[in-house]
Amino acid sequence: MIDNSNNSSLFTLEVERATYQKKYSDLVSKALVAIQSEIKIENKKISIKVCDSMESTKINKKFRRKNQPTNVLAFPSNGDKFSLPNHLGDILICDEVVLDEATYLGIDFDERFTHMVIHGILHLLGYLHNNESTARIMETLESKIMSKLGYSDPYLKY
Repeated sequence: MIDNSNNSSLFTLEVERATYQKKYSDLVSKALVAIQSEIKIENKKISIKVCDSMESTKINKKFRRKNQPTNVLAFPSNGDKFSLPNHLGDILICDEVVLDEATYLGIDFDERFTHMVIHGILHLLGYLHNNESTARIMETLESKIMSKLGYSDPYLKY
């Protein structure tokens, strides 16, 4: 059992469909506990927004020049004078894409959503998957964290 009672101060969560606020908040809290068992995130805030495909497409097009929705986007704080103090960064998760992916992969939505939270937070912490070496490091850590939550290795599904 994972205790997530002390994690609500580590993140802010904005959900377009308010009926999912508690569910998503619980999933984020549990993911943070599991991440912190591997990597310490001290005195850092994370902002997470859950959006629809239309907003994801708009932001993905603006920042990555891809005119399509994506599952998760991470925007690390660069620590300059314009950054908020102790702000690790922002994450955007498109729950519609996550649902499509979960259905395609034959896994539970909560499992896929949690994986995207972990993936996004690791990006904020500086982990990348832009080549085979960095991808292996990040994917191994993601798999370890997912296992702590009782989920299967997300990279065995692909």
